[in-house]
Amino acid sequence: MNGKLICDYFVILYLNLISMIYRRKIIYLLLFFNCTCSVFVKAQSPGTLPNIILPEKARAEDAQLQTLIDGEYILGVPYMVNTWQPGVVLLKNGNTYGNYKLKYDLYNQVVVFLNGKDSLEVADPIKEFQLEEDSVSYHHFINADLYGKISKPLFYEVLVETPKGHLLKAYRMVVSTTDRIINARQDKFLNRVNDYYYYNATNGKVIPLGHSAGTVLSALKLSPEQQAQLHFFTYNFDNEKDLVKFFNVYLQP
Repeated sequence: MNGKLICDYFVILYLNLISMIYRRKIIYLLLFFNCTCSVFVKAQSPGTLPNIILPEKARAEDAQLQTLIDGEYILGVPYMVNTWQPGVVLLKNGNTYGNYKLKYDLYNQVVVFLNGKDSLEVADPIKEFQLEEDSVSYHHFINADLYGKISKPLFYEVLVETPKGHLLKAYRMVVSTTDRIINARQDKFLNRVNDYYYYNATNGKVIPLGHSAGTVLSALKLSPEQQAQLHFFTYNFDNEKDLVKFFNVYLQP
């Protein structure tokens, strides 16, 4: 009887020991799996990249969101629209090309076209070009040097065009920094800036308009009578649609 109890005791002890070893293995496996997952998530998440200068593999994974500028990968893309759009390019030599898909690079102020699978820059001087939104709407751009001498390449989008003058829009892409610090480096990103201008066809001057009623009023030098006649202060000049509405009225012959 005692021998049987002793035997049962050792069987129970053995089973408990096996159970403890098994549970410990499970715990180790869970800890290993958790650490592995954490490393994998960190490696895959773009929000945890250690800095802006990325290795080639990491850059390739996020290629559409970063741009190489002066040896650094900057967050964002330089294009007005990051999809290929049907368009027409008129060169200064008179040649016209209309069978290509185009992108407007705002940072470098160049037009690129799709040639097979390659993206190539239009090398010859451009007079004007057009990007189609759909079958009825499009963006029409004119080289800014046709309006006068400029220090850097730039294109104006023509928002309103009449014999009296034009409402123009300039797109620029600039490198900005955020307040976020990663590994003692500030995040850098491409930031789009839009500016508006009035081309006075009478004197040939291009006048900056700013983004408020005060700056537009200062640029156009409207008398109180003109302001009342045009209902000037009913427009929100920080809103592009209102700005276009106003100039459609102001530039009437």
